[in-house]
Amino acid sequence: MDNKDWSSVINQSAPDLAFASFDSILSECFSESFPIVKIKSSKRNTPREPWVTAAMLVSRRTKNKLESKKCKAPTPENISKYKNYKKLYRSILRQAKSKYFSDKFKEYSGNIKQTWNVLRTVLKTTKSSSSIPDVFINNGKVFSGLPEVSEGFNNFFVNIGPKLASSIPPAKKEFTEYLGMSVEENFIFANVTPETIFETLSLLQGKASCGKDNISSKLLKEIMPNIVTPVVCLFNLSLKSGYIPENYKCAKVIPIYKSGTTNDFTNYRPISLLSSFS
Repeated sequence: MDNKDWSSVINQSAPDLAFASFDSILSECFSESFPIVKIKSSKRNTPREPWVTAAMLVSRRTKNKLESKKCKAPTPENISKYKNYKKLYRSILRQAKSKYFSDKFKEYSGNIKQTWNVLRTVLKTTKSSSSIPDVFINNGKVFSGLPEVSEGFNNFFVNIGPKLASSIPPAKKEFTEYLGMSVEENFIFANVTPETIFETLSLLQGKASCGKDNISSKLLKEIMPNIVTPVVCLFNLSLKSGYIPENYKCAKVIPIYKSGTTNDFTNYRPISLLSSFS
């Protein structure tokens, strides 16, 4: 990203064109850095657990060969070799597992969320979650298939607010009665600086979740030193013109299961993932 030419962003006075140019260059960099590739994984060479090393995979194959040899020719010598090697392999496996979790607990000693994730792995439990079913029933109507279910969720989330608001009794006072004296002062936005950008970015949690642009806050923290100049220009241009790109206002809505039956829209709550730049 250091070699990218941002002049089309920095020298552009039209905010819509400046943001469009920035998004185009950023999208190109993302595609170059994170291309979609198909990877064929081999169970033989892929560790089943994170504490299993490549050397331990070799030891596992050796153990399996000795076991096969013992089954084909169950002589005292073959049985003894297999039992001794199996005992040694299990001992190494237990030591590696113990060291792995010990290191993880030390690494996340100041992060309670990650510590609980490690505990769940140790206890072989997972967070209570439920995959979204293919069929939903709402007010006697059946929603099946991805398009219908998505539209059903959208209608429910869009209308739940007005429905709840309609059940609230009207207020006895006007909202103006709660307002104080008007302030006779002008407000002017100060120019955004690189220091402002980095200070604000430091307040964001580095999460892997992302909006439509696929740029997570974790990734944004990493690339900001390379794009801070065009970002400062864009933010100042936005403040001066009042322009905000539509894609910065567009959120990716994900339904999160709460409790109850899984095929009922009312048992889900929405979370909205905006662009990290928003």
